[in-house]
Amino acid sequence: MQHKDHIWLPVVARARVGSGPLAAAIDNRTGTVYVVNGNSGTVSVLNGATCNAHVTSGCGQPVATVTVGKFPVAAAVNPATRTLYVANLGAGSVSVINVARCNAQTTGGCGRPPRTVRDKAGPDSVDVNVATDTIYTANAGLSGNGDTVSVIDGATCNGHTGRGCGRTPASVTVGASPSAVAVDRATDTVYVADYVNEFNGGSVSVINGARCNARTTAGCGDTPPAVPTGIGTGSAAVDQALHTVFAVNQGDNTLSAINARTCNGKVTSGCHRRPPNQQAAAPGHGPGYNPGPSAFALLQRTGTAYVVNIGGVNILSVTSVRRCNAITTAGCRAEAPAVPEHESLLSADPATGTIYASNLSLPQIDVINSATCRAGRHTGCAPVAEIPVKDPQANVGAVDHGSHTLYAADPFADTVYAPNAGAGFSGDTVSVINGAACNGTDHSGCGHLAATVMVGRGPFGVAVNDQAHAVYVTNNANGDSPGTLSVINSAACNGTHTTGCQQHFPTMPTGRAPLLVAADAHTSTVYVTDFESAAVTILTGSPSRPKAASDCRTAAREQPTGSGPFGIAVDDRAHTVYVANGYLPGSLSIVGTTPG
Repeated sequence: MQHKDHIWLPVVARARVGSGPLAAAIDNRTGTVYVVNGNSGTVSVLNGATCNAHVTSGCGQPVATVTVGKFPVAAAVNPATRTLYVANLGAGSVSVINVARCNAQTTGGCGRPPRTVRDKAGPDSVDVNVATDTIYTANAGLSGNGDTVSVIDGATCNGHTGRGCGRTPASVTVGASPSAVAVDRATDTVYVADYVNEFNGGSVSVINGARCNARTTAGCGDTPPAVPTGIGTGSAAVDQALHTVFAVNQGDNTLSAINARTCNGKVTSGCHRRPPNQQAAAPGHGPGYNPGPSAFALLQRTGTAYVVNIGGVNILSVTSVRRCNAITTAGCRAEAPAVPEHESLLSADPATGTIYASNLSLPQIDVINSATCRAGRHTGCAPVAEIPVKDPQANVGAVDHGSHTLYAADPFADTVYAPNAGAGFSGDTVSVINGAACNGTDHSGCGHLAATVMVGRGPFGVAVNDQAHAVYVTNNANGDSPGTLSVINSAACNGTHTTGCQQHFPTMPTGRAPLLVAADAHTSTVYVTDFESAAVTILTGSPSRPKAASDCRTAAREQPTGSGPFGIAVDDRAHTVYVANGYLPGSLSIVGTTPG
């Protein structure tokens, strides 16, 4: 079955290997396929001549099995030295196998213990530069906290000699959780996929292999440039014919196309721009949809990427890269322009032309002037001011347009700036910011800590009902106790009148894990997404100016939604609530409201 650039092919055979196969490497000289088995700590040796797309008689059993280290995850062959290098993540080592004596025709050396290179940083990927006889391993670490690439001398540690295998290899620092390494032999460049995490995005580090290899390590101490790619960059491969380095991004289901001519070990002018990308696997293009791609193989001759999600659904997405690469970008996605700020959540005050953005990594709220940062004009997108808050990632979810007050919840413990504050959802305040004195054109009130109001434990979502003078705050206690909804009287606690913020405002129970909240002013109804219960809690008959808990005894019911409900919005004219369900593959629930 074929649809545009996505092809779905039948499986012609299944080869029997060890437990938990995770990767494969091919020795073209002998037609041998080496399959790395993560669970069994072995490498299966298959005869590619009798186990392929046309001949399957040899797929029933491997011709030999090699025992390597704990939890092997990747492998690469150096054809010049006839050596297979296997990255053992669990053992913190690299196994060195002589494939001249262990292949599809000759198995006499398969039973011998292979040589070992200690790589305590936790190798997760491996590639070889044959020209310099250098082996590069990306070190993600067992817990995903690695950030280095090891540089192993293949001339002194290979299938024929082990005199250099005991040496501690040089290393170069890259981005967080490097999960793949790819060598471009044409430019002597090493590209490293930095997974980082799904909130901070991913990148590809670009190492100058001419200054960081087995013989020359002077450049290994340099900080390599990093190309901003997508979210959760998990794999990379080089297409020399297209002068492109492709990187697959698990978090946003994209395949980035980096121009290798303007971003390599010697030329870095194009490294700091976000490269064009296309969808790695599109929904609706076959009998199933496999989101979150984490690895792929590139067949340069046909311009095809074979994409999989390791540990996910058993689907192989076959995607053409001919129309989205460094030479041709006609098939790339048309993304909106972006500015390089570390923004997380946004709120807007149209009356003052201001965007308030919580900062992902710094304890501040950035103030952006929408008059100088808009479509067709991006030069003025840098923040004009910063509002200090206790922690990064404040939930700037609501602006009271009547009083020009921004209410920003602080859901997290101050573990960076106050390490003894604890961990997880332990914040309990909402900042009350005077937007009349801190906006896109007036910065006089931005530079000091704003007043705060006490709410429940782990405040998360914030919504304002201007007509009822009420601010609703969900309190997610991180599973330690049922969640609650705090109701702040905005007439008594706002940016210009903060004396009333010291009083204790009432709360009411909600679901187990309340996240975001939306208010319908016309029906006095509040809607709260409950992530764990896969439902929306609906609270009706909310009072206009609550003063005590007794004022908040409203009727509550649950409306089931899709899995992992998160974002929510109310269209009061259409009497409809829209709920975005975050668990893959994702869905949108449409809930009808009842006026009155």
